[in-house]
Parts: sequence; structure tokens; C-alpha cells
Amino acid sequence: MLDKIYDLMLDALILVGLEAIIVGQSHRCRELLALVMITAVFTVSLAALFPATGAMNFYADDAFKAMFSKDTGVSAIPQILEIRSSAPVIFNPLQLAGLAQFPSFHTVCGILIIYGSRGQILRHAIGIAFGITLISATPIFGSHYFVDLLAGLGVAAGFIWLGRKFGLHNESVEFRSN
Repeated sequence: MLDKIYDLMLDALILVGLEAIIVGQSHRCRELLALVMITAVFTVSLAALFPATGAMNFYADDAFKAMFSKDTGVSAIPQILEIRSSAPVIFNPLQLAGLAQFPSFHTVCGILIIYGSRGQILRHAIGIAFGITLISATPIFGSHYFVDLLAGLGVAAGFIWLGRKFGLHNESVEFRSN
């Protein structure tokens, strides 16, 4: 079940945004979209400085790995090793595995799902449950170290704080294209 939750991150973000539009709070959807885009660029840029093969590859023994599918937590290793080699790298966006380890973008999104679902008790309870479950799945299915999760939490909290400080959450903020 945790693997399904881990794979549903993008779907959950879309549902939180759509729900905000349906209940007439499109400003929450705009805020969530902006936070996802900003944190994605920041996280991937920072992760490029810290390439890692992941905790599952480093710590898990064969008995532990046998409890999951063959590629759980290690599917990106061939691409990481290719990038580290001296051979030319062929960039194919259709075959990208998750290469970002530090900070964890799944953790960032788990926090954004919790934050984006605020405002109504049932919606927020579902958002909290999903976000915590997503973050709980991240060490195994994303092969993250604990510090990756802490850094993801810091990235999410930092950009939420910046967004609130500079009015990103405000209903009057409008995004216009000229």
C-alpha cells in the first residue's frame, strides 16, 4: 500500500488543487501550484549538488530487499552510475528515474498536500493522513536518508513561509500573462 501512496503524489497534488477550485478558493490552487513549481526547481537544483545512490542501496540487506519488488529504492542507480562515469550521457526525458535524493521532493509535496488541504476539518484530516503516509513511504520507495526528509521539510516550510511573507497566499494575488 505504501508504494501506491508514494506513486500517487502528483495525483494527490492535483486533487488538492482541483478541490480548492471547486469550493471557490482558486487562490489556494494558485498558491499550491506556485509552491510546487518553485520547490521543484529549487529541490532539483540542490539535489544536483548531492548525487547519491540512496539508503536502500547502501543499508538494506538481501532479506529486507526481498520484501519489496526488485527495483524498490534502487531504480535510479543505473542512471546515477551512468552520470558518474566518463561515458557521454544521453538525456532521454521519457526514461528518467527519480535522481533527486537531497532534499526529498516527496517530503516537500507531502507537506504541501497537508498545507494545501487546510481550511476544513475533514479535508485537512485527509490531507494530513495522506501527507504523513507519503512521507512515511519515502525512505523505502524513494531510498532516502533521514536527512533528506528533514531537508525536504525545511524546503517546504521555508517556501511556505516566504510565500506567506510576500503575499502568495493572499486572495488578491493574481497571476497574469502579458
